[in-house]
Amino acid sequence: MIKLRDGVHFDLQENVLIADGNSSTPNSITFVSHAHMDHIPHKDSSKIITSKETSKFIEERTDIQVDQQENYKSINLIKSGHILGSRSALVKEHDQRILYTGDISTRDRAYLNGFNPPTADTLVIESTYGKPSYVFPQQDQINQNILNWIKKQKTTFLFCYSLGKSQKIQYLIQKNLDKEIITHNAIHQLNRVYEKIKNIQFNDKHISKVHKKPYKQEIKTGKKTERVYLFPSHLSTNKEIKELSKKQNANKAGFSGWAINKSYLYRKSLDKAFPYSDHCDFTELLEVIQEVDPNKIYTYHGFSNEFAKTLKRDYDYNAQPLKKHQKKITDY
Repeated sequence: MIKLRDGVHFDLQENVLIADGNSSTPNSITFVSHAHMDHIPHKDSSKIITSKETSKFIEERTDIQVDQQENYKSINLIKSGHILGSRSALVKEHDQRILYTGDISTRDRAYLNGFNPPTADTLVIESTYGKPSYVFPQQDQINQNILNWIKKQKTTFLFCYSLGKSQKIQYLIQKNLDKEIITHNAIHQLNRVYEKIKNIQFNDKHISKVHKKPYKQEIKTGKKTERVYLFPSHLSTNKEIKELSKKQNANKAGFSGWAINKSYLYRKSLDKAFPYSDHCDFTELLEVIQEVDPNKIYTYHGFSNEFAKTLKRDYDYNAQPLKKHQKKITDY
């Protein structure tokens, strides 16, 4: 039985596996696919199956002390290509193989290799971009477009997730451009964790959080004007940062698969948006399914309803979306 509650619940023979849930029960095992905040449990769990990298990020970002296990009995973890430390879970139960993807990307990006899916009988797959309109350009072209745009700017304000995408964008810039990189404190601290667990060095300076010290006291045009500032993505609409970008004549850019839709640019108050994603696009999701070759598919997150309908109608897959709080598997 596979159910969507606070995370995806798998009723196994010995216990319940909760994948990317916020809570646990005495008879449950917690699997955390990666360390983005919406995937981390709200309190300590006696058994957390996750990667060593993810456990380090969780401890950096929360007060949770992680009793980390890489593999547990019939549960094997596979690198999922989303961010550093991200994993999918392959569960073996009664001669059946169940694959829970978590967030996945099959593209090689910066220092991270893409997801290489195994075969499975049942596939539980994320469907963030599960609509045919979400097809991204080739990664090399996206990278080159980003570099070409930044080259033309003297000062840029860039907005992306503090964990994962910020590091990939920094890596791309410092490998290819002579720009001074200055990061928000949240990004700066995570960079230091990266450096401890992977052979990467980030050459960034940092600015404090807005509630500790106003940005305007720290963001100044120095002798070296070829500057790139990196902020968490949610700050793109911050009033103070918007005013500073105008004063410095700095252009603002964001990085997301949602940038395929032009409304993203305006909703995030950006001058430029690039479809740089840490998820599979629609075509890549189909390719994952072809490689896994499952008998049954459950879709969840994002366009789960639309993706399941497309898989059934156009590709003849036995697919259905996971519905939150369903009481039985036919309750869709």
